[in-house]
Amino acid sequence: MLNPSVRVANGLLLFGQQLEEWTVGRDRLFAAVGVPYTSFRSSASELGARAAKPGARFFDTAKRGRIRFGPGAGLALAVQVGTDDLLTALIDANGTVHHARFEESVPNQYDMEPSVLLKRIRRAAESLVSEALFDDDLLAEGSLPLLGVVVVVDKPLDTDAKPAGPAWGHPSWRSGKSLRQRLAQSFGLPVDRCYAIRSAQASALGVAWRHTRSSEYLDQRNVDVAMVLNLSSSTSAATVIVDPSTSPLSGERVTGFLSAQLIVGQHHQAGEIGHIGVDRSVLAELNKRRPADLPTLRPYRCSCTDQSDPTPPHLEAFVSTGAVTTRLGVSPSSTELARLVRRPREPQTARALSDLGALLGATLVGPLVMVDPGSITLTGPLATAEVSGALSGMVARAGLPGGEPDVRIVEDPFIALQGAGLAMLRERVFRRLDAILDGPRLESFERVRGLGMSVIRPELDTWRVTHPAPV
Repeated sequence: MLNPSVRVANGLLLFGQQLEEWTVGRDRLFAAVGVPYTSFRSSASELGARAAKPGARFFDTAKRGRIRFGPGAGLALAVQVGTDDLLTALIDANGTVHHARFEESVPNQYDMEPSVLLKRIRRAAESLVSEALFDDDLLAEGSLPLLGVVVVVDKPLDTDAKPAGPAWGHPSWRSGKSLRQRLAQSFGLPVDRCYAIRSAQASALGVAWRHTRSSEYLDQRNVDVAMVLNLSSSTSAATVIVDPSTSPLSGERVTGFLSAQLIVGQHHQAGEIGHIGVDRSVLAELNKRRPADLPTLRPYRCSCTDQSDPTPPHLEAFVSTGAVTTRLGVSPSSTELARLVRRPREPQTARALSDLGALLGATLVGPLVMVDPGSITLTGPLATAEVSGALSGMVARAGLPGGEPDVRIVEDPFIALQGAGLAMLRERVFRRLDAILDGPRLESFERVRGLGMSVIRPELDTWRVTHPAPV
């Protein structure tokens, strides 16, 4: 029989969305996991099971009739680096995104020297922490319990998380150090507290999290295969496989998010769909049917080649944000792009986005036959109804043997930050609940304290691991 605290924590992961919907979420949760509330209070009093005695705040029961993970379960500091934009946020164990913010845009960030971009990331992190230290909802024992830092990038990483290929504009990025090592050196943290992940993969984990928190997930009987496309300055995809909630030997149902598997490939380059060649007959058809006032589809740039080299006719060269804005005769800045896609859209913009979706759909037919996903989720600034509709139309024309996947749109600009933070929480907390929470109360209290760094000031040189991490 699992410790009551472990069973409740597993229940929070499995019944997340329902807890928000249930009028008395706490009582329904304890009934569902078969734990009397009195047993939970007794075993987890130092972990926040009693509102009057918050302790390490692994659990939060302060709101009457409710229970959720508290900040003591860990906070991940996530930073997303786009071509121009820099986004930051804190992610808690409920998947909630806190203090999400856009930093001032700077063009062509990947062309910067590594030390310059890392300094920009560091300052953004310090600024975020400075703000969060005034948020009592995020404090445990008077400090921010940070698990570490995870950076989301739009560019390729190899099996060792080293920057790969000419997409990383400045050659010093490819000097041999992994991005995790660079982050650790810049932040003055242990390497195991620094993560790096591709944006499409992070978004796919965010999609998997939202799926496994939905009420529909509890009725899932087979694996769910989801493809997620990131449509931004680069074009990439990720595929995630989610098991149904399982009943292991202990008899407990466990969320499939714990075992959700990203297909990364032998060299961690799976999903680099932007470098597939486009079907020239589809390109010719789209150009033939275009309105007279819309320029033809022409290759803009592909991140797999140096800027001085000829641009290959790859998908990314036609469907990236730079390709779309250039075709429409505006600056490729994030500000101009946001103006273009704002509703209601101009007819020229709507048609350019529709062409983008058609090219995507035609190019994805082969990968879709190989993977056979149940859904395709579009993320990024170019995830629009026009793109979705045209993509669906081209896929329907192909007549896939497994049928047409459901095409969805996530307009949340912080989906990748959420997924990245949850990747860290999954590895450091969710998959280790038994090791963290089982055993005598005081021992579990010390293990919870060892999850995160106790941050009481924003300056990086004050971030320290003050308690031993749980084994």
